[in-house]
Amino acid sequence: MSPLATSLLLMLVNALASVSAASGAQPQPVVEEPGVSGYVLAPDGTPVSGGTVAAQAGMVSTTASIDSTGRFRLVPMRSGSHQVLVSVPGLAPYRATVTVPDSRSLRLPVIRLAAGAYFRVRLVSPAGEPIIAPQLRRRLFDVSGKPIFDGLGDRISDPADNDGAITIGPLPRGIMTVAVDLPLFAQTRLPDVNFGDATKIVDGGTIAVQQPGAVLHVDVLDGTGAPVPNHEVNIDDPRPRSPLVVRPARTNESAGGRRLTGWRRDGTGCGRQR
Repeated sequence: MSPLATSLLLMLVNALASVSAASGAQPQPVVEEPGVSGYVLAPDGTPVSGGTVAAQAGMVSTTASIDSTGRFRLVPMRSGSHQVLVSVPGLAPYRATVTVPDSRSLRLPVIRLAAGAYFRVRLVSPAGEPIIAPQLRRRLFDVSGKPIFDGLGDRISDPADNDGAITIGPLPRGIMTVAVDLPLFAQTRLPDVNFGDATKIVDGGTIAVQQPGAVLHVDVLDGTGAPVPNHEVNIDDPRPRSPLVVRPARTNESAGGRRLTGWRRDGTGCGRQR
């Protein structure tokens, strides 16, 4: 066999071997790292430079920080439905319900935040003195009245300014219910606040909080008129979406009576045990 024929034969053998190896190789599966990732923009379309993201499923919550380029990645503890809350200082919080697959790997669409609304109210004592350290309870609802997850929790104790005014925000469009829950003062529910405009500042004016709260004495009797000792007594706010938390009380061991304090005299507050 001539040298030329030998060279051509070797080239053919090598080519066939390469094709066989390529056809027999198994493609490597793409392994996705677990994590929920996303990209957050400010109202003007620029990336935000900080903030936090929380994903909550039942009682389990996972949080992560937003980096200087507006990106985040968090690894949820499990798959399934999660409530996601994106919080950036100065902007309205963003909420969404997402379903995390079994791989726990999910890329969210670009999130564009909006400017937030604010609520301002001035709280004073019956004598008109500013309440410098008010404690408020609140609940948030969307525009349809559905409760929404609030990463700040239901209790607010932000410092007020020198004249007793406290500012809450930024807040999303929807409804906020607020109540004063301060020791030595009557539990007082403020008027519900509706935010239709994301940039609106709602002024709640000046509200005098009763001090101390009124006292309600309850006697619990059975069908024969005899006192019922150690009986639980509950008092609820009759209005919907109440932010108030009222602990149940029990009648005393002998007379079947119970004193409940913390009531406003106009009946708009709720009693609590003392």
